[in-house]
Amino acid sequence: MQNQLIKCTILIGLIIFLIPSGCARSPQSRFYLLQPISLPADIKSTLPGQKEIGITIGPIIVPKYLDRPQIVTQNSAQEIKLAEFERWAEPLKDNISRVLAENLATLLNTDRITIFPCTNSSSINFRVIIEILSFTGELRGNAYLKARWTLWENSERNDKELMTKIANFTQPTAGTEYKDFIFAQSQNLSQLSEEIAQAIKNFAAAYNY
Repeated sequence: MQNQLIKCTILIGLIIFLIPSGCARSPQSRFYLLQPISLPADIKSTLPGQKEIGITIGPIIVPKYLDRPQIVTQNSAQEIKLAEFERWAEPLKDNISRVLAENLATLLNTDRITIFPCTNSSSINFRVIIEILSFTGELRGNAYLKARWTLWENSERNDKELMTKIANFTQPTAGTEYKDFIFAQSQNLSQLSEEIAQAIKNFAAAYNY
């Protein structure tokens, strides 16, 4: 009888121990997107129109260590950190391509923006190829964007490289969460877009587009 009581006590103890672990849930993943420039309608309506300029964005090249669902931050110059549950909602190069296209459409006030490889070469005046060299940072520090971008004239009369530039941008992360890091990187992309847009304006004026 005593042995049965001991066995029952042990069995009850095991059940009590296993129930919480069986019900425990792993943290749910969160998904993030970079955001394009948002200008008030009254400001956008005053931008000079570039309706005749056709632009293709891409290809966008990202390093292999960034080409993954997990968001990458940096602990030191030699060490990176992959977020286990903080992820991109779409492939990073696709998100960057789309945001750059939206930004340039806004900044140049043009509807003729396409994303590589979906393009009609006969309607394209300029092509922008971008290699992302760095897209990391710290949650409690800064977000960094380093990119090499090349602007090509892509028209019926010519197809040549116009300029290549390495751009560096830094934005402080306003908080300690991944959404703050994503916001800062969106700001970095906005600055890159402004730099590219200005170059396109300059060459468009020179070539009478």
